[in-house]
Amino acid sequence: MLYYDNFLELFYFSNQYPAFITIKWNITVIGLIITMLIVPILIYNLFNSAVRHRSNYFDALTKLPNRRFFEKKIKKTDVPQCLAIWHMHNFEHVNRERDYQFGDKVINQLSILLKTFETPEIVLYRLDGHRFAFHSNHLDGVNHLHRIMEKVAESLQKPFVIEGYEIYLPAVCAISKAYDLDETINMYTNALAVLNFPSIEFNYEIIHYDSAIHTYVFELEIEEDVIQAIKNEELFIVYQPKVNGITNAVVGVETLLRWNHPTHGFLSPAIFIPILERNNRIVHVTDWIIERVCQQIADWKRDGITFKQVAINIPGQYVTSPLLLDVLKSTLRKYRVEPHEIELEITETSFVENIENAIQAVSTFRKEGFSVALDDFGTGVSSLSYLKKMPISTLKIDKSFIDGIPESKKDSSIMQAIIDLGHSLNLAIIFEGVETEEQVKFLTTTCEKPIIQGYYFARPMKADELVQWHKEFCPSLNKSVRY
Repeated sequence: MLYYDNFLELFYFSNQYPAFITIKWNITVIGLIITMLIVPILIYNLFNSAVRHRSNYFDALTKLPNRRFFEKKIKKTDVPQCLAIWHMHNFEHVNRERDYQFGDKVINQLSILLKTFETPEIVLYRLDGHRFAFHSNHLDGVNHLHRIMEKVAESLQKPFVIEGYEIYLPAVCAISKAYDLDETINMYTNALAVLNFPSIEFNYEIIHYDSAIHTYVFELEIEEDVIQAIKNEELFIVYQPKVNGITNAVVGVETLLRWNHPTHGFLSPAIFIPILERNNRIVHVTDWIIERVCQQIADWKRDGITFKQVAINIPGQYVTSPLLLDVLKSTLRKYRVEPHEIELEITETSFVENIENAIQAVSTFRKEGFSVALDDFGTGVSSLSYLKKMPISTLKIDKSFIDGIPESKKDSSIMQAIIDLGHSLNLAIIFEGVETEEQVKFLTTTCEKPIIQGYYFARPMKADELVQWHKEFCPSLNKSVRY
């Protein structure tokens, strides 16, 4: 009866005030239409973000977090912490004797077994084809991890039965630990040094890193292998695009170095570059990069392709050397590349170590027509009073400042201050390591001309992959921004 009375009341009201009812009805319909349009877009964006995160941070075969997730995680985790890496020795033999599909089944079964040893404090990662890592923050530290690894060793000695075949995987485990941030950076390197030791045997032994025994051998191998790595193309270059966050135009790419080591697999630049720097090999590698980049720019030009500007990282010890300018000039002449097509990225630490000579060197580069970017800005300890003296063209904001925005008010405030500083000095600003839509929205609303580099737009790619990505990305330039 109540509903009937309400209906009669609405019917009477509509006869008395038909215009009001029409307006109200139109507003309701428009609201429903807008909702129907927006909800699918929001769902699509959320789905895309989840897919990007999954592909970037998780191994496609085992669904375990991958090396990239591992490297990101250990930098953020509070110390003390420790690491155990299992190296499986027989994967190549399995693939040869059966096939790669069978090998994938072995890896899957192995990952299922290893995952049973995870705890709230111990996380399992697949680093590459034959290495798995347990990362621990347990209060009992390395002793607790060692006890767990003993149980893993006991399980690994039993054969895997797959399609009726018994598969044995000889293995060895390396354990390293860290009590402060400096040790955390070297924790993975130290574990690799154990695995690379000449007398290593794959008899399920658990070996703890000892600096007196293991470090020298690993560094020596990396130092000696780098020249051969260049010849064998184990050392190679990838490029990551830089995108204008407002227009979506590609404004350049950064050159990044990668190493597919025949013994250790894909080595992180954070591991091998410091070793090359300590052993005076990095200058030779930098000259090789300059040569390769200029050759690539010439090839792109021949094919009618341009990425406007290619950035090359210059190690601190090479910045002030007069040889660098000679190498740049001669290589650019050889491939008919103009200085404005190259940007030199120099870390803040380079300035800190020799500020006056660095300023003089950068002034020379700028006069020659090169752009110069101050990389990893905010991570060094240089005085801001020096910043106004540095004749740089670009500030590159380190990823550590990006990770917390916009959720962290403190990080967002710091980012706003850095942006204001860059604007006041008339510098281009590049934001590294941008991965989420929320980060992009924040940067495009707080910076006039944000240049965004990171997995949100593209991962680092080989030259042919970059060209294909660019072909697919270019049509979107006439559309609205991706969010």
